[in-house]
Amino acid sequence: MSIVYAEAPKGVAGVSIVVKQTPTKRTVTDSRGNFSLEGLPAGSYTLTIRPQKANDTKTASTTKAIVATSYSIKVEGVKRPITQSGLTSDKLLAGVDVPVEVGAGAKVRGQVLAGGLKKWFG
Repeated sequence: MSIVYAEAPKGVAGVSIVVKQTPTKRTVTDSRGNFSLEGLPAGSYTLTIRPQKANDTKTASTTKAIVATSYSIKVEGVKRPITQSGLTSDKLLAGVDVPVEVGAGAKVRGQVLAGGLKKWFG
């Protein structure tokens, strides 16, 4: 097995973002780790950010894997943009709660990134 270090942070696809106060308001990150939520009335909310379970995602079998040693979350379109970095895999898997303040007509958007990437080949 060999390891090759990747250079730039990579977007994490398939991460669920749920508005805790309104669980029907939810989205999933795209292939670049981007997400957006619209139609939230002005107010205070908590976004719960957590990867989907492995059996909820569809992937092809491979002998290659990319493993991250850290994660970061960016949230914009809120009254105070938020960046949380240095999150471990365990922390992200447990779910990260991000409090946000939303103004009238705001479109909440953000990104989940993986850093410290290592490519493993079997």
